[in-house]
Amino acid sequence: MENVLNTLREIILDAERPFIQILDRDAEKTEHPFLVIPNDHKVEDLEKWLAAPLATREKINVFDREGFLGYVSRYKGPNTVIFADEREAKYTAIIDYAGKDDPQWGKHIVTYQVPSSDEWDTWHGNDRSQCSQVEFAEFLERNLVDVLGDSARLLEIASTLGGKRQIKFGSKVDLSNGSINLQYDDQVEGAAGKTGRLKVPEKFRIGIPFFVNGDKYEIDVRLRFRIKDAGLTIWYELDRPEELRKKAVEALTESIEPLKVPVFRGSRA
Repeated sequence: MENVLNTLREIILDAERPFIQILDRDAEKTEHPFLVIPNDHKVEDLEKWLAAPLATREKINVFDREGFLGYVSRYKGPNTVIFADEREAKYTAIIDYAGKDDPQWGKHIVTYQVPSSDEWDTWHGNDRSQCSQVEFAEFLERNLVDVLGDSARLLEIASTLGGKRQIKFGSKVDLSNGSINLQYDDQVEGAAGKTGRLKVPEKFRIGIPFFVNGDKYEIDVRLRFRIKDAGLTIWYELDRPEELRKKAVEALTESIEPLKVPVFRGSRA
């Protein structure tokens, strides 16, 4: 690089009028044309006037795994590498990355930001969000398809909690079999009505993918209740979903290994 700069400096100082200079830009002797303007002490790059660029400079975003694999397979070279940012589920392939003794510009890049699934966004987005029994019932009914096991029982609970009745809650009893009894009074025009108990499981399980078109993982969901001033506040807590999501991302990283390109866990600074 220093030799190239010295050559340009000498050319500009010695020149009296603008002219075109051809320089060898790399070890492969690629000819790179410049317009030298001595009066303004400037050098203009003429690559844009060539029939084709001297190097590929592209930043591509693909939207699925197949597109990422296909693009890298088509353009990969001896120096191509992939950076796997597993925290963000983001994969970046630099087609023209630098070799050990072969510096490159690293301007040909393809990125795959793995999209999270609607199911994960829904359950994770509402994790630990406190709501009324009616709001929780509506949420449960909308997402009942994700529930594993006795979903009919949860639908019954949702129907009871979400009915258009005024329910006054009195107490909560934790049972030894993993269920919770909620005692309530069904109010009729402001007066006490039928007293009942609603048996609710302490936890249930859902099966959802973390990413679009990804495998489903089973996640335990713990129900939480709070009774205050005869009103019920209810929410749920996902049981350590981060560990399962980590496994899902690791599986994604392993799925790109058939490209036979070096994969580094991390991201460009």
